[in-house]
Amino acid sequence: MLQKMYSERLSEVRDFRSVGGESNGVGKKKLDFRFYWSSLLKNKWLILLFTALMTALAVAYSLMAVPVYAAKATLLLESQKANIISIEDLVSTEQESLDYYGTQYAILKSRALSERVIQTLGSGDQVAQEKLAAMLGASSSDVFKAMPTDDAAGMPDRSVRAEYNEIINRFRESLKISPVVKTKLVTISYESTDPEFSAIAANAVAGQYIEKALEQRVLRKTEASEWMDNRIQELKLKLENSEDALLSFKKINGLVDLNGDVGRLFDQQLLSTSSELAQAKSQLSNTKDLYVKTQSFKTSSPGSLVTLPYVQNDVTVRSASSELARSQRNLSELRNRYGAKHPIIVDATSSLRAQRAILNENISRAVATFENDYQLLQQRVASLEANLESGKESIQNIGQQRLTLDAMEREVEANRDQYNGLFDRITEIRTTDGLDEANAVVAEEAWVPTNPIKPNKALIVAVVMLASLLLAAAVACLKEFLDDTVNRKADIEKRLKTKLLGVIPLVERSFLQRKNDKPLTPSDVDEKSETFLEAVNTCRTALSIGGGDDAKVILVTSSVPNEGKSTVALNLAYSFGQLERTLLIDCDLRRPSIASTLGMSDDDVGLTNLLLNKSIRVGSIKCDVLGSFDCLTSGPIPANPLELLASEKFAKGLASLRAHYDRIIIDSAPTHVVSDAIVLSQLADEVLYVVKPHETPIKLVDDGLSRLREANASVAGICISQVDINKSKSYGDLEFHGFGLNYQGYGKYFSQSEKLEKQSLIKLAS
Repeated sequence: MLQKMYSERLSEVRDFRSVGGESNGVGKKKLDFRFYWSSLLKNKWLILLFTALMTALAVAYSLMAVPVYAAKATLLLESQKANIISIEDLVSTEQESLDYYGTQYAILKSRALSERVIQTLGSGDQVAQEKLAAMLGASSSDVFKAMPTDDAAGMPDRSVRAEYNEIINRFRESLKISPVVKTKLVTISYESTDPEFSAIAANAVAGQYIEKALEQRVLRKTEASEWMDNRIQELKLKLENSEDALLSFKKINGLVDLNGDVGRLFDQQLLSTSSELAQAKSQLSNTKDLYVKTQSFKTSSPGSLVTLPYVQNDVTVRSASSELARSQRNLSELRNRYGAKHPIIVDATSSLRAQRAILNENISRAVATFENDYQLLQQRVASLEANLESGKESIQNIGQQRLTLDAMEREVEANRDQYNGLFDRITEIRTTDGLDEANAVVAEEAWVPTNPIKPNKALIVAVVMLASLLLAAAVACLKEFLDDTVNRKADIEKRLKTKLLGVIPLVERSFLQRKNDKPLTPSDVDEKSETFLEAVNTCRTALSIGGGDDAKVILVTSSVPNEGKSTVALNLAYSFGQLERTLLIDCDLRRPSIASTLGMSDDDVGLTNLLLNKSIRVGSIKCDVLGSFDCLTSGPIPANPLELLASEKFAKGLASLRAHYDRIIIDSAPTHVVSDAIVLSQLADEVLYVVKPHETPIKLVDDGLSRLREANASVAGICISQVDINKSKSYGDLEFHGFGLNYQGYGKYFSQSEKLEKQSLIKLAS
């Protein structure tokens, strides 16, 4: 019967694990659609609240905003058409260029034109003045007369000038200049809350632009005419002076034709000297190495001078060398016949010395001759270089005179061209007097608008609603993406490389119990939370299948406090107690909670008393707790908890308890607080690691598991505790791929399965 029940549990666990699906990445969350959808559903109320708030603000703004009207006048920019003779190159830039039209757009938007328009409207009829003052916020009509003047006495008050500048800025902010693409048209648009004033301002800008252009054109033409009258007198005098200077230069230097024979003669001489200098330098370069070698032999090895080519080729040296060789052979023959002191030998030796002296004298003479020739060659090169420089100076003098003459002739020609050109322009100006026209005409006057251009209420509301929705959604997704806590099955299986053994749902406490941080017991779970007990049973099944009968001692720990490890340990002992003889040991000797949860006192006899051999009495182990398991509480808090748990006595006691119980559950302190769990893991067969989702960082869990693995502990897997199933269901959260949501649909099945299991146990016991 027990084997059958375990088979059924194994099937449940397989179905339970197959609900999940693929993981969402290793080392980081993969940004897939399921992740985005889960993040949006999880924060949907905040997103909707933020969007609704921003949309409401946009609606309120649209309803309260003052309507703004825009009147548009259209100008046609064109070049002058009344010019009989072209003068535009002198008085303006090329009007058909892109730069010209860009300049006109800037003038339409300029401060100077805005001041002109305001002054015109301010000095106009009473209606225009009132509307101008109302729209631009002027306190009185005197402000429109606050134009800057050079007369200190006529300078307006500083406050009036400041108000006037503010009016100019407001007027320019409301003025829009928009060219019509691929045409010569430009639209002048003025925005105002008064539709009539917007039309008045747009037409005034167009009219003042045309009027100002005419005034500037007449002014430029007048200034150009005056400037050219003065300029032509200067050019005439300059031309006469340049002609006189040219004639004087020719007369003083006697230059009639600088391209004649004199120039060619100097050129030929310069070429001949250059050729001789090149040959001399080449000869000097070829002789220099031999000269250097000669000087080296003279100082270091005089005997090697005879090996030099010019010494060997010398006739006297060759003759002396032959005589010396003959004398040496004769001396060698005589030495074979006579003794060393024979008179003939003495004479032959003297003759050999004389021949050698003659040879040395001839060699010295040849070397001296070579050195003298080398020095003469150096002097010849220097002389040719001096002659060449002298010839160059003469040629340069003639060339400089030629260049000076050419420059003076060009200057005379340039002055004459300038004088003639300016004379022609003066004639053109006098011919075109009175033919000036504006460079723009009003193609369409501005009409009083009837419909406001802004605020566009529908557009504002739509844009704000969409932007706030996207912003809130982006913030929600970013918040979830940056969440580095354990909240997905992939975090456990891929990042932590550990099996997920179970998910314990969160049981909501009553209002009076919320401040109670004691572990939950099966009696604290009401009928509506049947999934809690079944989740514990599922975790029990996974432990039984994974470790089998050999995993008798199971250590329950976590990373930090308040993750629900004591609740898991207590309820897991209760679940195992339904099937086996089970013992729960509270080894959290620093902050014990099992005794107080079960209605016992922390000072009762417990594990501490047994390890210290104090007050050992029958009944240290509480039997049949909650009608399911035995319990050994922690007892009084000791001064040295770690030493007691690491003692040999505790190890022997735990070994003796193995013989009496089928399963031993140990509740230990968290791994990141103290090292108790590391020590106890050496005595346990398996370690169950409890993690609270959405709070415990993955790095913290990974460090705790690493410490256990470094101690060679057998980590059975991870149990997720305090999972809010209701929120997971409402959010559509994919956290654990079925570990939470599927419990909701299987509540009745779990309850029926629990009843069948209990009935089977009763039959088995009988």
